[in-house]
Amino acid sequence: MKWSGKKVLITGGGGFIGSNLALKLVSLGSEVTILDSFMPMYGGNPANLRGFDHMRINVSDMRDRYSMRYLVE
Repeated sequence: MKWSGKKVLITGGGGFIGSNLALKLVSLGSEVTILDSFMPMYGGNPANLRGFDHMRINVSDMRDRYSMRYLVE
């Protein structure tokens, strides 16, 4: 699958796996949006995304249906 130009939403993108996935997808040309609540108990850490360019970061909880509706549109 070609990732260039694809829009990708990564839930939990502030964690170790999500941030590394985001970095790879950006390098392949994807338009990446990260969704993370950055609640300490869930492992999200803003430092994992420091220095990342060319991606959107949305700080919200995926259980919030209004946020999800906006992001998925």
